[in-house]
Amino acid sequence: MATSQSPLFAVDCQPLSLRTREVASYVLSVGGHEAKIRMAAKYHCNVCEQEESKCQCDRYCCLCQGLYNVRLCQDGQYYCLDCREACELAAES
Repeated sequence: MATSQSPLFAVDCQPLSLRTREVASYVLSVGGHEAKIRMAAKYHCNVCEQEESKCQCDRYCCLCQGLYNVRLCQDGQYYCLDCREACELAAES
């Protein structure tokens, strides 16, 4: 007797949404030539939705729980320098 069973857990394999927003773009005019300059996108904390400079959350590495040299990365999580290097993540400059 064959029965169809649904899985106990549903797994979403879609990539995490990136919480970045464009800050501004400017048009630079020099000697009759124009160039559009885009400012870097800001990273936002997954918990409070604030930029790193305004975030009041406890800051610790989400992988190793380290407290030293912790920065917000593109996925909205905080990582220490060692984990950022190991996972090839970049903090906002």
